[in-house]
Amino acid sequence: MKHRIAKASLCAILSLSLVLAGCSTSWISTVLADLPVITQVALNIASIVAVAQGKGQTSSTVTSEVQSIANQVQSDLTLIQSLIANYKSATAAEQPGIVQRISAALGDVQTNLNAILTAVHVNDAALQATITAAVGVAVTTVAAIASLLPAAPGAVRASNPVKAPSARELKKQFNAIFAANGFPQAEIK
Repeated sequence: MKHRIAKASLCAILSLSLVLAGCSTSWISTVLADLPVITQVALNIASIVAVAQGKGQTSSTVTSEVQSIANQVQSDLTLIQSLIANYKSATAAEQPGIVQRISAALGDVQTNLNAILTAVHVNDAALQATITAAVGVAVTTVAAIASLLPAAPGAVRASNPVKAPSARELKKQFNAIFAANGFPQAEIK
């Protein structure tokens, strides 16, 4: 009987310490604020590539491919928002599985953002620099968001979470990139 009480007490103490030490949900507000900005960036990149096509700086095939990738990024980010809503209402037992799905979707977003770089072939150096810089900031932000996700039970984090920029900081970074390279129409409002 003493052994059962000791086990139950230990379980209760470990559960409480887990809740107090590592189950913060502050990552949710960061993710929900940053995802729409990243969505807008992907769509804005597609729109400036379309403008470049109109100027003869790229082909319709490239424009179509970039638009398709941007749409996939948007779809993945919408899925993440939905998964976060599910996470917030899920039981503690369900949450790790949802976090895994969020993590997988964030990986897809990173892959798709990098695919934009592979797809874009333009004759304008400023446009190429703009796209490269914007995708770089977006990928870095998605990686920072992924580092904020709670670790699966029993898993050990390889490193400390990286602070993701606020939505305001993110907009400022993207707008500086777009303005500096001559694409103020792509700035995020």
